[in-house]
Amino acid sequence: MSNLSNALPFARAGWYLFPSYWDGERHTPCVAWSTKSSDSSAQVEEWAEKLPGCYFCVNLKASNVIVIDVDNKNGKNGSEVMAEYEPLPGTMKSITPNNGEHYFFEGSCAMGANKLGEGVDIPGMVPLPGQHAKGKGLYELIQRGKPAPLPQWVVEKAGKPKERKEDPSVSLVELDQPENIQRAVSWLQTHAEEAIEGDGGDQTTYNIACRVRDMGVSESMASELMLEHWNETRAFPPWTTDELTKKVANAYRYALDRPGNATPEAIFPDTSRSTSIIRCAADITDKDIQPREWLMWSRYLRRNVTVTVAPGGAGKSALNIVECLALASGETLTENEVKQQTPVWYYNTEDDFDELNRRIRAAAVYHKITKDALKYFYYTSGRTQPLILVADDRKHGLVVNEKAVTWLIQEIKRRHAGLFVLDPFVRCHRVSENDNNAIDLVVQQLQRVADTTNCAISIVHHVSKGSTDVHGNLDKVRGASALASAVRIAHTFYSMSVKEAKDYGMSGSERLKYARLDNAKANLTPRNTTEAWYAHRSVPMRWDSDETVGTISNVKIEGVRKESQEKSITESVFRMVAPGTEVSVYNLSTEIANSGVVKLTSRSIQRKIESAFFAAQRRDSYSWVMFIDEATGTKKIQCKEVL
Repeated sequence: MSNLSNALPFARAGWYLFPSYWDGERHTPCVAWSTKSSDSSAQVEEWAEKLPGCYFCVNLKASNVIVIDVDNKNGKNGSEVMAEYEPLPGTMKSITPNNGEHYFFEGSCAMGANKLGEGVDIPGMVPLPGQHAKGKGLYELIQRGKPAPLPQWVVEKAGKPKERKEDPSVSLVELDQPENIQRAVSWLQTHAEEAIEGDGGDQTTYNIACRVRDMGVSESMASELMLEHWNETRAFPPWTTDELTKKVANAYRYALDRPGNATPEAIFPDTSRSTSIIRCAADITDKDIQPREWLMWSRYLRRNVTVTVAPGGAGKSALNIVECLALASGETLTENEVKQQTPVWYYNTEDDFDELNRRIRAAAVYHKITKDALKYFYYTSGRTQPLILVADDRKHGLVVNEKAVTWLIQEIKRRHAGLFVLDPFVRCHRVSENDNNAIDLVVQQLQRVADTTNCAISIVHHVSKGSTDVHGNLDKVRGASALASAVRIAHTFYSMSVKEAKDYGMSGSERLKYARLDNAKANLTPRNTTEAWYAHRSVPMRWDSDETVGTISNVKIEGVRKESQEKSITESVFRMVAPGTEVSVYNLSTEIANSGVVKLTSRSIQRKIESAFFAAQRRDSYSWVMFIDEATGTKKIQCKEVL
């Protein structure tokens, strides 16, 4: 296996890699590995193409991986030192060319030489298992599998990782680049404020010096530029050279942000483009075409974000819980077929753990899900501490919560979750729902999570006001249209309307038992033409209690319609035939047909009445039964009190 083919699976798993050569004494990275390592397969392929003969190492801290490096050379006997500790758990392991050992674990601790004793290091980078370093040898992978969690005793012995704070004096870019100097000159001449003595001129001057610093200009150059292009025309009165130099020095000494943070290079760090991203369609072969990785047909697709738009009370959370149970168990429990069984993570920011326990338990009981399947259903209540991905800060504008995004990626990978559900979307951000740029930035973070973890993301969102033309209408999404535009898969979920209930022959309150799922954005599948209906179910929680908890199941609307029609006809007969009276079946069917309660002919209604009342129907202390009047031969329904 080549170094490239061996490295690609690690990159796809989220390990941050970089190319290296062996110089005869040490590993020599070909890039600034602490900042330029990458988990992009395309980047790894590009490095392999441009640097023939290189091998790949892993940036362990960025990959959330710890390696216990056991050296047995130069008088060191790391294996003997390790024998003094408790045995390491089974985990990924490779053997080094010098008969050393690399044990790979998931987690973090302090790194450095001899952290666990003489000859036992915890390095920041090592060659990937399976890589061949020319001139050094093969790092043979002898134990495969996912890295095990880092044992606690290792953290206690090595120490916890130190949090590094950025040094504000260290520039983000190379200072005094010609284009950055020109940008600073242009800004000083046309946009810099005037500094007026007695009107905040001192603070204005300090702010301008900070801005020039942000543009990637050194302290000495900033003094020159401000003296030449700003001081004489925009400072009243102008500062002396010594005074202005001191102001600039204070800006470079006390500013909190790092120099160069406002340069294009810092704002857009990945401006370079590789020719490998430009391809020719004629090169596509059958083996290049891979099937889409659907978890649940037309609903959830790996590396894609699905939005479900629903009003309150429709049962969207109940639907999500049942879908999670379906994927965790591998059983199709809804209208949409399960294509892959996978662990799932349901993150609800409205209900507490007690309520989630009830709802998940009720759904599992109703759908007969085993305890083994529930091992793959993870859930979180974010009620007291929502997962905030993006916020709109008054001082800094839109800010991405990188720690939260990183944590989310790590936890999804840790559980191998194929689906992550965020219910509802509104509580994962603190931006205006009507701001397209802000909402698009939030969705970008979720798409980034989906791409990095190879999972499907499901977000549940509320609808705008209005109840007409709702089924499959993504324009009903509340807030900015950017949400609807950014996702590739979308559905609406609404309770049965009054009109639909009438069409299906249901009574008023009965319609609230049913909700309808419609495809609202079918870019990746054929648009559904059939209706997917779901019914609310009540599940008893205790044998000695009348309390129930709701769940949901899919139903065939024709069966619901038939059941509802028969029920509506029976209820009509009960109302029309009073105790102690009798009415002909013909007259009953005609009157029911004229009332419009059901969409059937009077003859069809008559047959249903005859079938339903062939045997006596009883309610409370009354009984309704059909008989034939001997005098006229007419079929009638009679109601009598049952003693």
